[in-house]
Order: sequence, then C-alpha cells, then structure tokens
Amino acid sequence: MLGDVEWKTEMLDDIDDTGMGRTHTALARIRLAEKTLSGQMSKNVIHNTFIHELVHAILDNVGRPDLSDNEAFVEPFANFLKQALATMKYRDVKN
Repeated sequence: MLGDVEWKTEMLDDIDDTGMGRTHTALARIRLAEKTLSGQMSKNVIHNTFIHELVHAILDNVGRPDLSDNEAFVEPFANFLKQALATMKYRDVKN
C-alpha cells in the first residue's frame, strides 16, 4: 500500500529494449523485467530494480515528480534504502 492505494508488482519477460523496471503511478503498478536484451536478470538485480521503482512510486505519491524524474537522485537513494533495509535492525527502546 502507498497511501490508501493498493499497488501491484508484475513480473514480465521484458519491458522494452533497455528497461529493467517501470513505475506506472496512474495504474498503481510496478513492472519488473525478468530479462533484458543482455540476458536473464539475477534475483539481486530484480530486487535492486524493485527498490528503485518503489522510490519512484513513493516520490510520485508524495507530490515530488521533480525528484522522481531525477535519476541522479533516485538511483543513489534507492541504493542507500536497499542497504539500510538489508542491514539495519529496529529494536524497541523502552524509556
């Protein structure tokens, strides 16, 4: 869910000549390619692509298409988010 909208992720054989993923905000869809012209994508690359497309979806939904359209912002943000999700642990701190 993003906001009050249920989003779906679709796995496709391919998306286009160069695409690994696409965010379709109006359809509430993230589409991920399983392969590109260069061959089958690994699970790690697909996961990275999902996080990247999720950042686009979040930015679009919080009214920041300027940032969503900026790949120089989205790519490193997605990389830091993936790293944080993979390594950080949350522990409830009691007062």
